[in-house]
Amino acid sequence: METKRIYLATPYSHRDEKVRTQRFMAVSERANSLMQLGHLVYSPITHGHILGAFGNLPGDFDFWEAHCLSFLRHWAQELHVLALPGWQQSRGVLAEMAEAGRLGLPVWHLK
Repeated sequence: METKRIYLATPYSHRDEKVRTQRFMAVSERANSLMQLGHLVYSPITHGHILGAFGNLPGDFDFWEAHCLSFLRHWAQELHVLALPGWQQSRGVLAEMAEAGRLGLPVWHLK
C-alpha cells in the first residue's frame, strides 16, 4: 500500500463544548485508524483542540486559517473530510475543500 499524506478535516466550532469534544474524539479516532494503515495524517482539530486546552488560543477558523491552509498547500497529497453533522455548513471545511480544489488535490468524504 502506498503511504499518503492526508489532511483530515471535520467541523469543530460549536457553542456547546460537549459537541466540540465529541468532534475532537471522532476525528482523532479516524486519524489514528488512518495512521495504523500506514498513512501520514495531519488533523488540525486534533492538534488545535489540545493546544486550546492551554488557553489563549482562539478556537475559530479566523485564527487557524493560515495554519490549516499552509498544511494543504505545502504538505498534503489528499484532503479527507470526516462528514460529521455540520460539515456542509462549516466555514473551515468549506475553505479547506475550496483550497484543495484550487490545488488539484483529491477530496474524499468519509462517513
